[in-house]
Amino acid sequence: MRKMIRRTGAGLLSAVLLFGMIPVSVPAVAAGETITIASEEDLIALSENCRLDSWSRGKTVELTEDLDLRGCDYKAIPSFGGVFKGNGHTIRELNIGDGDEKDVVTENGLFLAIQKGGEVRDIKLTIKMDSAESDILGGIAASNSGSIYGCEVEGNIHGNNYIGGIVGKNEHDGTIRKCTSLCTVNGRTYTGGIAGDNAGTITECVNEGRINITDEGGDIDAANLSKIDFSHILSATNTSLATDTGGIAGYSEGEISSCENHSDIRMWATMSGELSVDRPATLPDVKTTERS
Repeated sequence: MRKMIRRTGAGLLSAVLLFGMIPVSVPAVAAGETITIASEEDLIALSENCRLDSWSRGKTVELTEDLDLRGCDYKAIPSFGGVFKGNGHTIRELNIGDGDEKDVVTENGLFLAIQKGGEVRDIKLTIKMDSAESDILGGIAASNSGSIYGCEVEGNIHGNNYIGGIVGKNEHDGTIRKCTSLCTVNGRTYTGGIAGDNAGTITECVNEGRINITDEGGDIDAANLSKIDFSHILSATNTSLATDTGGIAGYSEGEISSCENHSDIRMWATMSGELSVDRPATLPDVKTTERS
């Protein structure tokens, strides 16, 4: 009996060792998988999948058709760490917010965050983002720690702090290259044609959009300030102020090189008192070219 048990045990051991030598197929996501975006539904599905930070890493996303997001329940892609190739296609009518002060959204854009190592390239985007009390808004991404290349954004972006035509915040590891903004961008602080705030690198980019300039009339021309009678003003208080405004970046501790701004920039203050000035005071139109 003992001999039989020993033989049975030895047989089981041999079977286990032999099985361990046989290749076993384990389901896995293939490295370098390519995902095709050919419809609005495909883009929405991508956004859903990217709720998991690691899901997009190692994947390539190919946009193969122009898309129109008008009427679509699209939510920004939360976190992207792969390669998104726009192939020159246009994503139209990305509309976020209706200007309601209660409509506050922290961070918004086509992407919420592009991770370090992530890459977004060759997308054309038309956008309307109107959320006056919201922070960190950008056409392509709210924040970028990866690479954005060859993208173009056209439309209007209106927010509070860290507002940019391409990104709200370009982080330390972020690079933006050969991008163009045709956006009218309005914000209170850290407002720029390409980036609201830049801690990374911006090169060979162009801004054609107006910064902190509205179409409202009644502006006060700085050249005519001497003609205004201030003797009856008892007090005046700044109730809002637009600072850190630039054609390329509102504020930058990073590197900006070979970039050009071809549009008007305005910094403004709103004052109240016995004399209430509730529109931006106009400085002479300034057209600059930012180079290094």
